[in-house]
Parts: sequence; structure tokens; C-alpha cells
Amino acid sequence: GDIAVTVANSAGNSAPVATDVSIVGNSAIGSLLSGVYSYSDAQGNEEGVSTFRWMRDGAEIAGATDSSYTITNDDAGSMLQFEVTPVALSGGTLVGTAVISAEFAVDANAAPTAGALNITGSLGEGETLTATYTYSDAEGDAEGASTIQWLSDGTTISGAVGSTYIIQSDQVGAMISFEVTPIAAAGSLVGTAVTSNAVGPVPANTAPTAADVSISGTTQSGETLTGNYTYSDAEDDAEGTSTFRWLSDGAEIAGATSTTYTLTADDEGTLISFEVTPIAAAGTASGTAVESNTVGPITEPPPPPAPPI
Repeated sequence: GDIAVTVANSAGNSAPVATDVSIVGNSAIGSLLSGVYSYSDAQGNEEGVSTFRWMRDGAEIAGATDSSYTITNDDAGSMLQFEVTPVALSGGTLVGTAVISAEFAVDANAAPTAGALNITGSLGEGETLTATYTYSDAEGDAEGASTIQWLSDGTTISGAVGSTYIIQSDQVGAMISFEVTPIAAAGSLVGTAVTSNAVGPVPANTAPTAADVSISGTTQSGETLTGNYTYSDAEDDAEGTSTFRWLSDGAEIAGATSTTYTLTADDEGTLISFEVTPIAAAGTASGTAVESNTVGPITEPPPPPAPPI
């Protein structure tokens, strides 16, 4: 007769599950986070290649598909989550339901700071000052294009930007400082502006001087006299084009404007002097004219020797 076969209806092969999904790690930018979870399968099927996603404020982070994730500047101040989709190595139902962790708060990116502000250089019109400072950033973000503005008595000096400044005549008597705004190349870009201590007041630039003004040479017509002097400047400004005059009995000799002068017959019987006006190449340019003592009276040259008899 017929043989009846009865097959027991076994429970279906259920999908694997992920539980206790969470994020472990430090919340600072640059930290390495680990996504952790517990895998289980009702049939004891081993875990296969489960898949992962990291989310920032609910949106998938492109390329973040490992069980670990390094926090970047883009994550500053956001909420991260780790999602795992459990996958079994074998069995009837390989892929389980995706499970997402609780939100993990990332620290806000701190703005860069500037400290240890200092000004070096000599105070004086035409002198160069240099601004220095120390840049720092809690997340190690490199410095970008930080800005420096120079100030005179606390007021912005138009166009005076950059790490160096040449003192102008307008700043005589003023206190000079600078303001730096630290800027990071990434992350929280702009920090708080910081102002240095002021230096000054800027002293007035003193005029150059001429000393030891004298004349050397033979005091007879046809001979050449030389004017001598010593140039000096309190700020060490180099000598520019100092000017000269020769005088005969106190009256200017036309065209005699160099450091040498050749005596002529017109000078015979007169007293000659040399005058120099010292001029600096920078700073307060022109000093006070200084006149030498007179030499002379100028004599005529001796007569030629008599011819032999």
C-alpha cells in the first residue's frame, strides 16, 4: 500500500543580530574611535563580513566603512554614530538588520591663539621694527595667513601690515604696537586678535652734524685747497649728499661747491673759508652749516727765478 512520510516543520533559519552597538574613544579632533558591538546568530552561524557605516549628524560619511574612524575637522561640534549590519558566514539568512549606535558628541574645534607678542628693533624715524609672536592650535592645525596690523597710539596705521614696519615721521612721540589675528589653515580658522605691549615714545630723529671743519693746502694763488670735516649722526643714518661752499672774506665764491678749491689771482689778499652743510641719506636729512676758520691772506706765487747770466 501507500507509504506516508511526515516531515517536521523546523523553525526557519533566522538572521544574525548585532547588539550593544556603541562608540568608544576620545571626543577630541584627531582621535581614533572604535565602533563596538556584539554579534549573535540563533543557529550559531559564525560572523562573516559584517558591514559598517559612520554617520555625521545623521548623514553618511563618505568612505567611512571600517569599524574604526578618525575624527576630522569636518566633525567638529557634530554628533557621530556607528552603524553595523551583521552578516553571517553561512546559513539560510545571511544579512541581519542594521543597528545604529547612540549619538557621540565631538568636541568643537578650538580657534587658534597667538601669544608671546614682542617688538624688536631700534626706536627712531626711519628705523625698522619687527613683530614676533607664537602661534598655537589645540588640534594642531597648521598656521594659515595670520594677519598683522601696526598701531600708533592704539590707532591703525594705514597700510602698515606685515611682520615689519619702518617708523615714519608721523610717529615721532607716539607709542607703537601691533595686533595679530591668528588664522589656521584648517578647522576653526580665525582666532581672537591680540595686541602687543607698546614701545616708545618714538624719539625725534636728530639732524646730522659736521665737526672738525678745516682747510689744508698752500695759501697762494694757483694752489688747491681741500676742505676737511667729520660727519656724524646720532641714529647712524648714512651721509647723503652734503653740500659745500667756499668763501672769500665771507662772500660766497660763485661755482665753488666741492670739497676742493683752486685759488685764483682774484683771491690774493683775501681770507678764505670752507663751509659744509651735513646731509643724511635718511631720517632728519639736513644739519646745520658749519664754517671753518679762515686761512690766508692769499699770496701771489713767487716770481720765477732769474735766468742765469
